[in-house]
Amino acid sequence: MAEVNFKKLQEAVKALNGTDMLEANIKTVGLSKDKMLSSFIAAIDGLDEDDAKALPKKVKTFYNSLPEDVFEDEDAAEEEEVEEADDDDDDEVEDDDEVEDEEAGDDEEADDDEVGEEEEEEAPAPKAKAKAKKEPKAKAAKKEKAPAKPKAPKKPAAEKSVFGHNGGSMAATVDELLTQKGGVTEAEAIKVIMKRHGRNEAKAKNAFNCHCNYLPKAKGVEVKFNEKKETYSAAKA
Repeated sequence: MAEVNFKKLQEAVKALNGTDMLEANIKTVGLSKDKMLSSFIAAIDGLDEDDAKALPKKVKTFYNSLPEDVFEDEDAAEEEEVEEADDDDDDEVEDDDEVEDEEAGDDEEADDDEVGEEEEEEAPAPKAKAKAKKEPKAKAAKKEKAPAKPKAPKKPAAEKSVFGHNGGSMAATVDELLTQKGGVTEAEAIKVIMKRHGRNEAKAKNAFNCHCNYLPKAKGVEVKFNEKKETYSAAKA
């Protein structure tokens, strides 16, 4: 995998986690750089167009600065799919070091809370000010309450693809292509992804291949390859 600045990767991941756009945050402690980068790329590719446009500048700048061979590396693609599948099934096994780091972080937060409580108990309570006697005033006429402002309508939930991915995301696009009549060739899929999602050829190819590997592992969906027609297809659930 190409050389990527680990500190900048961590900053971009933290900024992405802070958007609340992810179903589960990407870990920044106890995770190798390659796995963290693969999870970061997979998370960005899984967002719908509206969320992708609303990403923090730091996230978009880092993603767009990644070298092309990051997306062409097959090993990175496999790691990305394994990581994504583990996140969906909630059965990822943490390393001992990672567990210790998280427990240490929890202990530190608990200590901070206890210190804060002690400081609050030690601080003297403010003395009540004596009320000055005032002449009684005539009661003012009650003001009519202004009508409550109507609440802004909630953003409708994004329509899911046939395999449960957010509508408008690259994952949903690949789902659509795989389930269309006759399937789709890799070249055709790459063109559609480039046009719909503005990715270059390398990133579009990586997204398609990763998703074809991801569906059997995480969704139990069989992706069939027709050697004669060179097409990929998947049956609807």
